[in-house]
Amino acid sequence: MGRRYAAILGSLGFATVALRGAIAGSGPSATLGQACLALLAMAALGAVAGAICGRLADEAARQAVVQERVRSQAQGR
Repeated sequence: MGRRYAAILGSLGFATVALRGAIAGSGPSATLGQACLALLAMAALGAVAGAICGRLADEAARQAVVQERVRSQAQGR
C-alpha cells in the first residue's frame, strides 16, 4: 500500500508543479528541478501514509478474525 500511495502522490506532486511552471511560463530547467523535488517530497509523504494505512488495515483484519473465532467458540462451533 505504501508504494501505491508513494507513486500516486509523487506523480501528482510532479504534475502539479510542472503544470504550474508551464502556466507561469517558467524555464524548463527550473520547473523540472522543482517538479523533481515535489515528486520526492510527495512520494516520501505517500510512503509514510501508505505504510500507516496498511498497518491499520492489517490490525483491523486481525481483530475481526479474533472476534469471529471468539464468537464461534462461545457458540460451541
